[in-house]
Amino acid sequence: MEIYVLIGICVFVTALIAYHYTGMDLVRKTSKRYAYAKEKYDSINFEKLNHDYTFSKRMNSKAQLEKMNLERQLILIISESSDIKESIRAGIRNNQRLIGFRAQISDGPPQAKEEDVVNLKISYSRYVRIETALISSLERAVQRKVPRYHFRFTYTSPKGRNSYQKSADVNIDTLTYLVGLVDCTDRYKQSAQYQRSLMSNSLRYDIMQRDGFRCVLCGRSAKDGVQLHVDHIIPVSKGGKTEWSNLRTLCQDCNLGKSNKYTHNGIN
Repeated sequence: MEIYVLIGICVFVTALIAYHYTGMDLVRKTSKRYAYAKEKYDSINFEKLNHDYTFSKRMNSKAQLEKMNLERQLILIISESSDIKESIRAGIRNNQRLIGFRAQISDGPPQAKEEDVVNLKISYSRYVRIETALISSLERAVQRKVPRYHFRFTYTSPKGRNSYQKSADVNIDTLTYLVGLVDCTDRYKQSAQYQRSLMSNSLRYDIMQRDGFRCVLCGRSAKDGVQLHVDHIIPVSKGGKTEWSNLRTLCQDCNLGKSNKYTHNGIN
């Protein structure tokens, strides 16, 4: 008796599975909305990324870990590592593809109408359920292309006796905002305004002292009645940086004569 019951259950389950997949195949073949969504899905050029990324940062003290500002620390992590920034950028690009896919689906063919399935061997309500489920499965597949990002902050005591940790899962929308902030900061640091702001009185003195308080072009000094300037060899207007190797001492006459001229052979 038990064997017949078992056989009956197997037959029922098999029939149920066949019923389910027959309905799915029917919708795949006849739904214009699903065909449109599948075409858009297949055309997306996703970047190959891991599903999860975990980034770690060691803090200098327990107090720093406990009092840390999460947004500030995330900005530091992103700005200090080009690899981390690029992995997040790639996730952002895949997320933009997800947003685009959703927009395309909403603008695509409408949900099937009852008259569209009247001649098919399936109820309208079941057809709509399957159509919706198939499209949702495509959207979930796109969603999985957007990584999850985890950040871990740790501190270990000098002798290694105690370890502390804070973790944060940060969504892609927050990371998009933070990467935008880092990019704005990076662009400002490349600007002539920022480079000029780095020229402190202390730096001017150090450069002049290095050059013997003389113009490196004509050799004159304050004793010769000239005013000394600190010049950017590559002008900031042409991408020059306010850094030791790009600075030199010039007298006012030489500096004004040079203006913002620059030649790549270094004779300027």
